[in-house]
Amino acid sequence: MTTTTVPAQIADFARRVRAALSDLPAEEVEELTDGLEADLAEGFAEDLRRELPDPAAYADELRTAAGFPRPEPVARRRMSPGETWTDLVSRLSGNPAGSAVLDFLETVRPVWWVARGLVVTGWLIILSGRNGAPVPRDVGEWTLAVLLVVASVQWSRARSRGTWWRRALVGANLVTALAVVPLVGEIAYQSVSWDEVDASGYAGPGLVLDGEPVTNVFAYDAQGNPIRDVQLYDALGRPLVVEAPQYADCLDEACTESGALTSRALENGQSAWNVFPLRLIEWRPDEYGSESPVVGAPTREVDPPLLKVPAVAPLAPASVEPMNPPEVAQNNR
Repeated sequence: MTTTTVPAQIADFARRVRAALSDLPAEEVEELTDGLEADLAEGFAEDLRRELPDPAAYADELRTAAGFPRPEPVARRRMSPGETWTDLVSRLSGNPAGSAVLDFLETVRPVWWVARGLVVTGWLIILSGRNGAPVPRDVGEWTLAVLLVVASVQWSRARSRGTWWRRALVGANLVTALAVVPLVGEIAYQSVSWDEVDASGYAGPGLVLDGEPVTNVFAYDAQGNPIRDVQLYDALGRPLVVEAPQYADCLDEACTESGALTSRALENGQSAWNVFPLRLIEWRPDEYGSESPVVGAPTREVDPPLLKVPAVAPLAPASVEPMNPPEVAQNNR
């Protein structure tokens, strides 16, 4: 007695042909596919380069030859988002690379829970109108961040909730993922400070003292009395100017009117920002809400910060040796 070994690919082909005929009665399927494996094995033995046909097409040929009608097409049911996600996870799990990705995402899931709370904190800081990078600074903001992180973690850990709970969680994750990119961009933009800029490669406009811009200069005479309309220049004859003024100063004690520092006109018609102290001019919002100087408004003097300063001492006798500049600068502080 001779035993024929059926190759695995032929056995799989026959199984798929029978599956395509599964709408027919079992005895009919058995009759149509009786001896299928043996016939295919014999054909392969004679021609090793022979390729197997499509199982579904082969099943249709058997069905048509036997006079059986084709099965009615079954309408494909539309899967819900949850079923779609489950199907995607199932497909990825069957692939080694996809399975590795899913394992990694499962490991870092708690990190996402924490990040979700921090993202919400950042956007709340932006919506509050607080200046600077949208990261927690004071005790109140840190307390808010901790509470939101705890709420985010507990929300994700509550696996026993209903379908609505899981749908809300998926929606929150999608919104958070979309909000991450602009938030990170805002943090990066707001975090750039002048301290990180190489001072040797960039010279900011206007006078600077201890890293802070100078907005006005007040001069005093030898007796310590304030003087006005002083033009200041450096050793190269360049005018000393301050940072471009911003409107924010009050023009009266009740602060009913606001104004900004303005330049002075020289006799040659040019505007000068080195005539100190600078004067104020009234600013008002226009119909669009933007502040601008009031045309024809008179300029107003700015009161000096000190009504009088110590007078300059008389010159020292010629026999006294002058101190070097660093010592002079140190003693004057």
